[in-house]
Amino acid sequence: MTNNGEKEGTHTLVLKIDGSVAETKDVTLAGGTSRYVTFTISVTSQGVHKVTIEQLAGELRWPGPN
Repeated sequence: MTNNGEKEGTHTLVLKIDGSVAETKDVTLAGGTSRYVTFTISVTSQGVHKVTIEQLAGELRWPGPN
């Protein structure tokens, strides 16, 4: 995440799995700084799941327990 402005700011990132909120994180950054933000999730149903954070989207494929 990057704060392209000059002032400190806080933004809430929302992680959604299949359209449902899985986790949120409030991230505060000083102006002109960046940092990595990580999420840890648990998926309990097999299949392909749509994962989104803001405008970013991807898929999580879980074949099930071994």
